[in-house]
Amino acid sequence: MDLKKVFDINKLTDHELGCVEYVLNSPAYQDVFKPYLEAMRDSTSLAMLDRSEARRKEYPDDFLAGNIVALKGLLELFEHILRETRMERINDSQAALSPVTRYDQEQRSGQHDPVLGANEPIADLERVPPEEDY
Repeated sequence: MDLKKVFDINKLTDHELGCVEYVLNSPAYQDVFKPYLEAMRDSTSLAMLDRSEARRKEYPDDFLAGNIVALKGLLELFEHILRETRMERINDSQAALSPVTRYDQEQRSGQHDPVLGANEPIADLERVPPEEDY
């Protein structure tokens, strides 16, 4: 599903994007509302498996199928927004780093092996007397 047809993050102002990101990263969404939406989706899917006439009269198949699609779409949309905003924030913060800071971070994370002796000055070979040259 192409979520940009439904919701394009680029159309939001920085303030609006910040508000949406704030809500979706809050404990209220992550710990309560998201599990609630997932439980609704799952219980609606289970209700669809009940093929009894009583259930069909109370909740028609089209009604349940529409709810499942809507809930699944909301959850996917929210995850998409979180992914997009997280990547934008990472790219912005990486662009602001100096090359030295970026290298230091990469070295601390194990991406670069330190070069032994890199912090020592290069010896001036012309000034070393031949008898001391080993």
